[in-house]
Amino acid sequence: MADEDSYWSGKVKLPNCASVESVVPWIKHFEKACTFNRIPDSDVVELAPFYLSGHMADWALDSTFTTWDDFKTRIMQRYAPEELLHDHLTALLSFNQHDTESARDYLDRWENLTRRYQQTGDVMVDDSLLIKAFIKGINNVMLKQLMLDKIVKAKTLVTCCGFVING
Repeated sequence: MADEDSYWSGKVKLPNCASVESVVPWIKHFEKACTFNRIPDSDVVELAPFYLSGHMADWALDSTFTTWDDFKTRIMQRYAPEELLHDHLTALLSFNQHDTESARDYLDRWENLTRRYQQTGDVMVDDSLLIKAFIKGINNVMLKQLMLDKIVKAKTLVTCCGFVING
């Protein structure tokens, strides 16, 4: 582990996770603070248990994690509320573009929602279902047709949308 004093001279205070209900946003904030403070990835997973409280801290200290991704996956499986995963999935599948929303704003909201969904667990939804949900929610008829013609995988969705939006 790197010299501990270097962590205390960081520009952003590492956040504490006070409750099970806050584990999802805590992961995001902790990760961002560590990145901003230039804490090496190998040390992030070692530091994390000390920023948890109660039984979450006990669990993390008694466990062995190989990587930060391993830590995130396992803490989400153990402590993230099941309803949260369900809520995010429901929001993804019923996603719609607002009447006054630009294609760029729609894409940004979609990316944010899919990122939150992916952070809540490792239950994966088939790419074709996500693509259909995304396209179904778009107001612009030409953009819908372009999506239907070009997209075969969810990973190409953002690339294709970026091309269409940016011209």
